[in-house]
Amino acid sequence: MRTLHAAFVVAALVASLPRPAPAEDLTIVSTVTTPRGTTRTQTQYLSPSRMRMSGEERDTIVDLVSGKITILDNRRKEYSASTLDELRAFTDQIDSAMAGRTIVDGAVGTTATVTVEKGTGGKKVAGYDTAQYILTMGESTRVEVFMTTAIDPPARYFDARKVLYASMGPMARRFDRVYDEMRNIKGFPLATVLDYRMRVARRQVSTEATEVRKGPIPDSVFVVPSDYKKVDSPFGGDRPPRPRPSP
Repeated sequence: MRTLHAAFVVAALVASLPRPAPAEDLTIVSTVTTPRGTTRTQTQYLSPSRMRMSGEERDTIVDLVSGKITILDNRRKEYSASTLDELRAFTDQIDSAMAGRTIVDGAVGTTATVTVEKGTGGKKVAGYDTAQYILTMGESTRVEVFMTTAIDPPARYFDARKVLYASMGPMARRFDRVYDEMRNIKGFPLATVLDYRMRVARRQVSTEATEVRKGPIPDSVFVVPSDYKKVDSPFGGDRPPRPRPSP
């Protein structure tokens, strides 16, 4: 009886403890500056289980639980379905096919270990304090990222971000490894500056959040429009997708 009474007391104490609040839905609006110096708006819709990255020509929807990926071509009104596992297999296939080819290494740089260094240039981004980190891979890739610990990224968030770079051919593996390391840094990235070599030119793309909104996101945001036509996934089959010039 004493054991049973003690169990009831422990259960009552546990029930009375404050429970962590559920993660809030976030809408993050950012300005992207392209290698040509033009700017565009990028919007992230984040819930604990789903994510949508919305741009002018292409949107990406990721189910962070199942790993399902839906890519929307807004210009053609088409969409394709894939998974994060298929994406991983696709980048592994490219990496294996290109390994050791001097013409590829000369164009985009050899794949190397990513080094992470904490910088001293933290700043306010969209009202949040951030810390600066610098990730480098040899001489071909440098990523400056500003992380805030006030926002917790959803599970598999950094894997989902890799989708944006997967169609860049051999360059995809560089960003794949960079995001693997970024996952180990505490916090959420609110600004990034990508500086990388592609072919014979260097490109720089910067992204910085201008607004972070909290509040429920309608389910319709994560649904494919009814007038979009389904097409084959770019991450399946034997034919690689057409490389994109920049993220």
